[in-house]
Amino acid sequence: MALHVGLRQPVPLAGLLVLSGYLVLPDKAASEWTETARGTPVYFSHGTRDGVVFHRRGRDAYERLEAAGYNVLWSDYPMMHEVCMEQIRDIGEWLQSFVGDHPKERANS
Repeated sequence: MALHVGLRQPVPLAGLLVLSGYLVLPDKAASEWTETARGTPVYFSHGTRDGVVFHRRGRDAYERLEAAGYNVLWSDYPMMHEVCMEQIRDIGEWLQSFVGDHPKERANS
């Protein structure tokens, strides 16, 4: 869902987090991606033993975006269709790499 919707957005997004994701209708997808989405960082994270969304489908999506010049990062983990602590840590580091530690602005009362 993140890829399907995120790559078609007309407004810039901070990033796309793709957990065990794949491209729906991959041969048609690239023609529908917006130029704005090209600048969106995309982090793919997938289990190597995922029996729900096969590892190859996620990797294919990553490789298509990489070949098209998108800012992509890939990580995989020895797990099924689930999350693990190492993955959560890596996602946190990815988020920090472009979001940073900015304190929330407080509204003046």
